[in-house]
Amino acid sequence: MYKVWSDEEIKKLKEMSQNGYKDKEIATALNKSEDAVSSKRYRENIEQVKLNENLFNEWTEQNTWLLGLLTADGSFGKNRNSIVLYNTNKNLLKQFKNIIQTKNEINEHINKSRLGNKKVWRLRVENYKIASFLKSINGFGDKDHRNPFSNIPDKYKWSFVKGLYDGDGNFYKGSLSIAGREGLIKEVYYWICKQIDKNPNKIYQSTITNKTYYFQISHKDTEKVVDLIEKNTRGTYKSCKYNDMYQYFN
Repeated sequence: MYKVWSDEEIKKLKEMSQNGYKDKEIATALNKSEDAVSSKRYRENIEQVKLNENLFNEWTEQNTWLLGLLTADGSFGKNRNSIVLYNTNKNLLKQFKNIIQTKNEINEHINKSRLGNKKVWRLRVENYKIASFLKSINGFGDKDHRNPFSNIPDKYKWSFVKGLYDGDGNFYKGSLSIAGREGLIKEVYYWICKQIDKNPNKIYQSTITNKTYYFQISHKDTEKVVDLIEKNTRGTYKSCKYNDMYQYFN
């Protein structure tokens, strides 16, 4: 006898199908048979999408840039396989969507905080293999403990810095700054200083929230940093934010 599917079950079927889950995995999650899942997908015309779950099989400039962006602006769901990216720049989420090859929609989201409400864009994907990789390099979980930088090969660290800048960076009057949790910011800043042969200055604590720290690089040294980013990240996306900084010096 055919068992009627609830609206919630159909919603979950669509969501899991669009996030690359196989019928067997969906059947287990919904407590149904594989045949029932396959049949329902056909009747509802739900496409089964294959996410780019091999995205992190090897390091590239592109996936390391994305890792930097996710480290800055990513959020990870309670089911521990969910990855959500928030940003005010919709084009960054379009890049994420294209790289990971998802059909999920980019939605408007109101980010509520004590500083007021702010409209951002939001994209959510769910994949066990990608989430597992991020966990293995300390790139998953809450911002207080998320810091994959030491696990990235030196060859690709500038791509990570570029992604971090696209998420939590700022450029003002020729000076670059990047904000984040103290451990991550210190490690990234000290590495940058080593690359440009500079003695590090102090790390600053935000006056808005005591969990946020940032480093600031002088005009002269920012030009060196931009030159190194440009030379080492040619295979990555150029955001308007980065392009404005690049064109300032070129």
